[in-house]
Amino acid sequence: MIEVEGPDGTVVEFPDGTDNATITGVMRKQFGGPQETSTGQDVAQSFGSGLVRGAAEFAMLPVTAGRFLQRQIDRAGEAVGIVTPETKALLEQASPVTQALTGIQDSARQTMDATLHKPETTVGEYARTVGEFAPGLLGGGTSLAGRAVTQVAAPAIGSETAGQLTKGTDLEPWARFLGGIAGGVTAAAGSRAITPAPSSPAREAMVNTLAKEGVEVTAGQRTGSRNLQAIESELGGSAGANFMERQAEQFTQAALKRAGINAPRATPEVIDAAFTAVGQKFADLSARNQLLVDNKLSKQLADSLQEYGKKVAASRQSPVVSETLNDIVTAASTAANNGQGIPGAFYQSLRSDLTKDVQALKMSDPSLSQALRKVRDALDDGMERSIYRTNRQDMGAWREARREYANLSVIEDAVSRAGAQAAEGLITPQALRAAAAKGNKRNYARGKGDFNELARAGTVVMKPLADSGTSVRTRAQNLGTTLASVAGAGVGGHIAGGPGYVAGALAGAAIPWAVGRGALSNLGRQYLGNQVLQNQAAPLSLEDLTRNLVTLPTTTRERR
Repeated sequence: MIEVEGPDGTVVEFPDGTDNATITGVMRKQFGGPQETSTGQDVAQSFGSGLVRGAAEFAMLPVTAGRFLQRQIDRAGEAVGIVTPETKALLEQASPVTQALTGIQDSARQTMDATLHKPETTVGEYARTVGEFAPGLLGGGTSLAGRAVTQVAAPAIGSETAGQLTKGTDLEPWARFLGGIAGGVTAAAGSRAITPAPSSPAREAMVNTLAKEGVEVTAGQRTGSRNLQAIESELGGSAGANFMERQAEQFTQAALKRAGINAPRATPEVIDAAFTAVGQKFADLSARNQLLVDNKLSKQLADSLQEYGKKVAASRQSPVVSETLNDIVTAASTAANNGQGIPGAFYQSLRSDLTKDVQALKMSDPSLSQALRKVRDALDDGMERSIYRTNRQDMGAWREARREYANLSVIEDAVSRAGAQAAEGLITPQALRAAAAKGNKRNYARGKGDFNELARAGTVVMKPLADSGTSVRTRAQNLGTTLASVAGAGVGGHIAGGPGYVAGALAGAAIPWAVGRGALSNLGRQYLGNQVLQNQAAPLSLEDLTRNLVTLPTTTRERR
């Protein structure tokens, strides 16, 4: 029997299984009360009461879990005769803190039962249960949308449905518990239909980096799914090859932009034109500025000569370093006598000669090449300080020219490496990463530099499938060369005999072709790579199971 207490203390009994609407109607007719609320109001108020109850039960989770565990231990002890009413009473007396906590919990539940809105419709009962499961949003491992579906809505619907089917019976509490688990598991499995291949936040960040640079990626690259990558590689055919070529051009263009170049390939003509353009920028800026020889420049030049002397024996040293420094000293002395700095034209001519020598000696005499590069860089730093002191309006253009030149040097290194793609003017992420790290290994390791994010993202996301001949590729190949054709032939032969067999085989062979191209189409990549329900974890963790248990009532009466 269901006992309901009226406002004057009178207890009214109803048969087990009586629905809330009937109980509410009888109680209002006998005792009066507020006017019947609309379904919308009932849903809103029921959800609110469920939200309060769910938050309270979540806060009392340790107490509930402890009581649940103790109850199972007591039942097991009673079954074997170890636990008796006397021993149970002694244990309760020895645990005053536990008794106090359970008393507080019981009091809180009674208060909620007496004050919170009780659903008047079946829809309201579902709304209350959804509110009770709302603390599931606080869990981790999935996106907010994923948690809302798999840890709140689906378990709540499963729990309430199971409760409705067993209402008023001893099975109701356990049915609600198991229904919540079933709902969560079903939702987690169904989420794969929405997001077939969940990715990680770290990978998504790299994909976004490439997207901002205009570099498209396949669904397999975006998610890191090896199965998707195998399908794209084995079934994509010419569409896959065309996509990869377009992607390589987009990546190359993104790298070239950092050197002020707008081109899809780093061909020799493009690189030569870029060096000419940036050289002209230096020439134009130098022509209207002077190089002031300060203490810092003098020290940098002296250090470069000293370092070269330490690395190379005196008998093997080239006089070009000391002769270059003597030319600079002579020019500085002449300029100082006239009350001026070193003319920009002299600086630009010397810098141009040094750049040519640095490139020419890079392989034959790397120590001399490095020494001359340091002399050139010291002159560039000195000119930048001079422009800052005497002509600040050129500072922005000067720094941009230096940045473009430095980046162009990295690109030159990347496109000069071995490989068919480099020969075609395409820069691979691996080549860009190696060139950027070579140019300034410390900055690259610390995440600094214009190429850092682009190179890292490309290296991780655009990495080609490397397990050719293994089971992943074999499955994709079988789909295209055997299974689909055999299945099509069987169906066609069953329908139309011999001609149908041939037609079915041809149609079946075309299915993988369509699958591969569909996966590489814009719509296919958007669906297969979407992360609406990103980073799904296991369907239900131990914490989720416990929460499902404790947010559900333990008796039918507590539902009233």
